[in-house]
Amino acid sequence: MTPLGWAVGNMMYDKSPVPEHGTPVELMFLLIRSMKFNADIEKTRALMTAAINPEKAQDAFKEYRIAVLPYLVKQEEKEKAELAKVMDRMVAQGPLQITPMVDLGDQLRKMKKDARSAKKTAN
Repeated sequence: MTPLGWAVGNMMYDKSPVPEHGTPVELMFLLIRSMKFNADIEKTRALMTAAINPEKAQDAFKEYRIAVLPYLVKQEEKEKAELAKVMDRMVAQGPLQITPMVDLGDQLRKMKKDARSAKKTAN
């Protein structure tokens, strides 16, 4: 299910009259009603789990989120696959080569010299 399909189906379900028996629209309504009912159950379960066993609340909330927004599962899988491709490309490039833009040796020596002279004047 796509995000657009989920949104349009819910709007139709909420605003349309009861469809004729045996039509594709009736099947869509039954599916959406079933998914909404499942989301309500998952919401109650997530709340009860959080109240009774806070350690498992995060897992219960994830299941509730999937029930409310079912298209997120595919979207997250797609994002993970894209991220893996990017990571593979970066690994294939090898280690990063960093070239300093300024010779830090001279600056470091000057800073040490200044620190010594400041210490001598303080004493």
